[in-house]
Amino acid sequence: MIKSLSKEQQERLDKHCIEFREKILNNNKQITFDEAKEAIDYLYKFTGQTNKPFIIIMNSFLESQLAANHCALINLSLGGSQVESQVRSQVENQVENQVGSQVRSQVENQVWKQVWKQVWSQVGSQVRSQVGNQVWDQVWKQVWSQVGSQVRSQVRSQVWDQVRSQVENQVGSQVRSQVRSQVRSQVRSQVGNQVENQVENQVENQVESQVWSQVGNQVWDQVRSQVENQVENQVENQVENQVENQVESQVWSQEKVFFGQYYFGLFYESFWLTFYNFWNDEKIINNDFITKWTEHLMKGIFNIIILENFVIITRLPKHIKRDDSGRLHSLETTAIYEQNYIHGVYFEPELWLKVSKRQLAPKEVMQMKNIEQRRIAINHYGWDEIFDYFDKKLINKSNRNSKAELYRVKGLADGIEINIVKYVDPSTGRMYVSQVPDVDDYNKEILSADHAMAWKSYMSLSEYQSLNVEA
Repeated sequence: MIKSLSKEQQERLDKHCIEFREKILNNNKQITFDEAKEAIDYLYKFTGQTNKPFIIIMNSFLESQLAANHCALINLSLGGSQVESQVRSQVENQVENQVGSQVRSQVENQVWKQVWKQVWSQVGSQVRSQVGNQVWDQVWKQVWSQVGSQVRSQVRSQVWDQVRSQVENQVGSQVRSQVRSQVRSQVRSQVGNQVENQVENQVENQVESQVWSQVGNQVWDQVRSQVENQVENQVENQVENQVENQVESQVWSQEKVFFGQYYFGLFYESFWLTFYNFWNDEKIINNDFITKWTEHLMKGIFNIIILENFVIITRLPKHIKRDDSGRLHSLETTAIYEQNYIHGVYFEPELWLKVSKRQLAPKEVMQMKNIEQRRIAINHYGWDEIFDYFDKKLINKSNRNSKAELYRVKGLADGIEINIVKYVDPSTGRMYVSQVPDVDDYNKEILSADHAMAWKSYMSLSEYQSLNVEA
């Protein structure tokens, strides 16, 4: 039994974590349909699933969530009453026949085949013969209109508005509310649960027992801790969770249901993929599923949503922009998918543009309602630029040539007041603004401007006051 990692093993672990993390974060492969089908076929065969789901690939996590809602509606519709031929022909004549050819001529073949063949032609005949009027209208609206986020940008706006108007008029908020509660019941599908449980039973439990039989507690905890710190915290916690939280908010705001993730997807599985691949590399275990499933995910799978008749795959983002601390961040473009972040805080596109380009007046920055966004904006603009607009109270002035002034400021965070010191650089005459703590390194309360400047200069108050020249 291995009771401690050798120096060579530790070096390999360091290299393994860094390389695996960077492979995930810098992977911008866009998975193809054939690659996705191969991955799902492999997963379903491994977990004993015999059904053949319809596979849909979306380009962002938000699109996948909307698609999941639409597919859940189709699942619901399969148990409904029959549609009268008159209603069926009316929908076909007004929407399919009149608009289908125009859409087909303007949509890329790949997108058309994905939306039409996977959702429409394979499912449509079953839906048309089994659903009622309201459900049919709702399914048509959801699958055709909103999943058409891939289609919409390529269809003439006049035709699009006409179709949307015709269908939306038939579906009111009451119907959406009723269907939403039914959709929610499918968030944890039977198939998804079975797949997850099988992976957990056949891989996690077996692999854990194999590793535990050959390594001690100390080694297990050491490797686990390092993988958590170097991979999981930067991949799942700082990237995947931020995307998930923001998309969940957007989904609920659109009166849709958020489909929580199963144990599948390159980012969501970053920890255990890194952890168990290390033991595979070290020949402690020899698990073929871990190797093959890693290969499938690395071809470009960000996330997988499993429903009874559908599997919705989210492609990897084409780029991920982060700051030096690993937080999602970009002042030039989206940080990930269609989302804008500045130092880990999400901004709506219009607000992000104004903040990143410093187009807001300082007064407008201080009036931002979201405290986290306001804090980021203040730091981006610079405290000296915003200082005059702080809600502040002067505490003390210095008589030294720094002309330092200590202020108590509130409003930068909810229910919190902080110390701010404004001072002049004696060498250049430039004014600066800095935050200082409530107490110094000797646990003495900072109540004067000189004390604040002493703390900034890494001195005690008495040491600072003994200075003859300040520059």
